Formats: sequence, C-alpha cells, structure tokens
Amino acid sequence: MKTILSLLILIAIPVLSRCQSFHYKFPDKDEALSDNVIKETDVELINMVTAVDVKFTKSVKSLRFLLTNEQGDTLIGHKGFIKVTPKKYRLSLSDMPDGWYYINFVSGTHHFVKMFYYGQAR
Repeated sequence: MKTILSLLILIAIPVLSRCQSFHYKFPDKDEALSDNVIKETDVELINMVTAVDVKFTKSVKSLRFLLTNEQGDTLIGHKGFIKVTPKKYRLSLSDMPDGWYYINFVSGTHHFVKMFYYGQAR
C-alpha cells in the first residue's frame, strides 16, 4: 500500500508543477486582424421572397450578427457565434412586416451595419 501511495505522489508532483506554470497566450493585434475577419465589402445581401440570403466572399471562423428594425427592436439575434463555412446564411423573414431592416455584424474587431428593404413594394 505504501508503494502505491509513494508512486502516486511521484507521478502527481510533476503534473501539478506543470499546471501551475501554464499561462494563456492572448493573440496579439496582428492575429486579431487576420484574414479570418469579415469586412463590409465581404458581405452581400440578396432579397428573397420570404428570406434574405447573406452571402460572404470568404469563409471565417466566427461571426456574430443582430437583425433590428427601423425602431431599433431586436428581431433576430445570435448571441453566440455562427460558423460561416458554406459562405451563406439564410435569415427567414416570412413573418416580418414590410420595412427597412438592419443587420449588425461583429467579426473580430470589426463592426459594420448592412441595411435592406423587405416587403412587397421593393
């Protein structure tokens, strides 16, 4: 029993000492502004009958967006991040009234807004 306990102590000491010396490396500014960031010129909105297709010119690791109306009410919001691997995301708008809508995008350190009109009188 003593040998098993002493073996566990011999194994645990190096493992615990490694855990204490672990430091997280934050990405520097150049990494945050890398090719994985979408800019306003990388996004195109295509009006469909009951939806809006958001097309991207490149894939990114993550993206956050928020859809608001003219009054600033949040209609569709993705609290986390979505993966934009197929370079396309469809927003269903079948229950929305006619009017102007704004999509706020956050990608990396960039924030921009795209505006579009949805409704019968387009």
